[in-house]
Amino acid sequence: MPFSHHSHSGQFCAHAKDTLEEVVQIAIKRKLHTIGVTEHMPRENSYDLYPEEDETPETLSRLFDRYYIEACRLRTKYASEIQILIGFETEWIRETSLQTIKDVQAKYDFDLFVGSVHHLYTIPIDYDDALYQKAMHRSGGDTEEQLFLDYFDAQHAMLKALKPPIVGHFDLIRLKSRDPEASFRRWETVWQRISRNLEFIVSYGGLVELNSASLRKGMSEPYPNAEICRALLQLGGRFTLSDDSHGVDQVALNYHGVLDHIDKVNTNSRVATERAEALNRTPATKTGIHAATTLGTVISDGPAAHVEPATGNKAFVVALKALVEQFHGSNATLATDLLFLISPEGLSMLSELTAFYQAKLSAMISDSHRDSLGSTTNQTSEPVVPAPSAPRALPPRPRASSGPGLLQPPPRRSGHQVIPYGYQASLRRTGRFEFAPGEKRVFVGTNGRVKK
Repeated sequence: MPFSHHSHSGQFCAHAKDTLEEVVQIAIKRKLHTIGVTEHMPRENSYDLYPEEDETPETLSRLFDRYYIEACRLRTKYASEIQILIGFETEWIRETSLQTIKDVQAKYDFDLFVGSVHHLYTIPIDYDDALYQKAMHRSGGDTEEQLFLDYFDAQHAMLKALKPPIVGHFDLIRLKSRDPEASFRRWETVWQRISRNLEFIVSYGGLVELNSASLRKGMSEPYPNAEICRALLQLGGRFTLSDDSHGVDQVALNYHGVLDHIDKVNTNSRVATERAEALNRTPATKTGIHAATTLGTVISDGPAAHVEPATGNKAFVVALKALVEQFHGSNATLATDLLFLISPEGLSMLSELTAFYQAKLSAMISDSHRDSLGSTTNQTSEPVVPAPSAPRALPPRPRASSGPGLLQPPPRRSGHQVIPYGYQASLRRTGRFEFAPGEKRVFVGTNGRVKK
C-alpha cells in the first residue's frame, strides 16, 4: 500500500479544493496506509500572502488553529483505517521566518513537518510566470544562474535553521524556469550548491521527498530530478514518497510515474518502497539498508552495500508497470506492494515467513503423529519440533510527551538503522525497544544512541 507525507485541502488552503476529511476518505479508498496532512503554516505579514488568499495573518492563524483541531479529530475517527500524521509545510520567506516557524512548533504537537522554500526576495517563485519573471528580474542576472544560486542558498539557510525531517520539492525552482528539463550541471556553481545541500541533509538524517506533483504540472520527472536523486544515493541519502495533493483528484496521482523515475535512477543502488505492515512482521533489516518503519519511507542502500536486485526483477517490474499504465494508474497501489515484494528485502521477508510456517507445519505434523501413536510410543524416536512463536506487531506509535513534538528521524548507523520513526520519544524515555522473538534485536540507550 502506498503513502504520502505531504498534502493539502481546500478547507485550509486557498489554492486547493475539497475538505480535509474528503482527502482522508479518498486516501483510504485508494488504500494508502499513511497520509501526512501538512497545510501551509501562517505567515507573518500581509504582503506574504498568495494573490488568491483573502485573509490576514491573524485570520490565517485562526484558520490554522481550526486545521489542527480538525486533523486531530480525523486522526481519531479513522485510526483503524489509516495512519494520519499531522504536520505543516514551512514558508521560508526571509530569515525572520524562523521565529514564526518556532512559534507554530511551540503551539502545536506535530508528528512531522515539510521544509520547503516557495519564495525568493519575498516573491513566490512557483505561483505563475509573471511572479517568477519578477523574481528573476530581482536577481539581477540575464540568465537564471543567479536565481538558482539564490534559491539553493535560501534552501541551505532553511535546512541549517530547521533540519526538517522531510525536505519538500527539493528542486522546485525549475518549475517556471525556461527549460524545466535542463540539467543543473550546466552551471558548476549551482551544482556545487546542490551538492552542499544534499550533504547537509544526509548529515542530519533528513528525508528528501519524491514528489509526484511536478508530473501533473507537465514535467517528465518528479521532484527532485534524476541527476539529483543519483547524487543523493551516492551520499547514502534517503527518500520518502509524497503526492503534494491539493484535492481528492490528486491523492496518489502519478505514482506510476514515480515508479518509472525510481527505475530510471536505480542503476547502481537499490531503491525500494517500505511498507509499515511488512516491517511489523520483519522489522530487522539487512546490512546497508536504512529504514524508518512507521513513516514508511522510500529507502536506499548506502554506496557500500552493493545489494543487487533479484534475478528477473527488471522484466517483472516492466510488465507490472505496463499493467499499471493499462489501468491509467489506478492500480498504483498494487504496483507499490508488488514492487516491494520483488525487492531484495521483500524476498528476504517472504523467505523468513516461509521458514516460519514450515516450522509451524512441521510442529503440527509431529504433534499429530505423536498423538496417533499413543502414550506407549517411544517419543525419542521421533523428535518433536517446537512450534515457533508468531511474530508480534509493533505497538501503536506514541505521541511526543511535551514540547513541539517534532520527532526527528533516528540516528544513522550502518546496518542497524531499524528504529521506527515515531518511536524515538518513547525510546528515550524507556531506554530500550525489543523486536519480535527470533529476530535481530536493536536497542537504544537512554541517550538515544543505537546499540548493538
